Amino acid sequence: QIKGCVSFLDNTDAGLLLVLLLLLLFANAFFSLIETALTGAFIAPSLATFISFLPHATLIAMILSIVVVTYIALLFSEFLPKKKAAQNPERILMKYHRIVARLTDLARPFIRFLSSSASGVLLLL
Repeated sequence: QIKGCVSFLDNTDAGLLLVLLLLLLFANAFFSLIETALTGAFIAPSLATFISFLPHATLIAMILSIVVVTYIALLFSEFLPKKKAAQNPERILMKYHRIVARLTDLARPFIRFLSSSASGVLLLL
C-alpha cells in the first residue's frame, strides 16, 4: 500500500489539483444550496416566531440564522477536515489515495478539455 501511495505522489500532476478543486467547487455549491434552503425555509421562520417581540424580528432571524449556519458549514466543511488531515497526513494519504487516483483518472478527459481551453484563451490574449 505504501508503494501505491508513493507511485500516486510521483505521478501527480496539475490534473489532480484541478480534480480536487472541482470537487471542492461542486461540494461548496451543493452545501451552499442546502444552507440557503435550510435557512430560508426552516431556521429563520422558527427563530422569527421565537423572537417576535423584537422589532424587525424576521430580518434579525434571517441574519442570525445565516451567520449560525455559515459558521457550522465552515467548521465542518473547511476547518475540521484540514485540521484532521494536518494531524496525521500520512495516514490520511494512505486512506484516500486510491479514491483520489480513481477520480483523477475519471476526470482526465475533462481536465484535458479545460487545459486546452485555457491554452486557447491564453493564445487569444
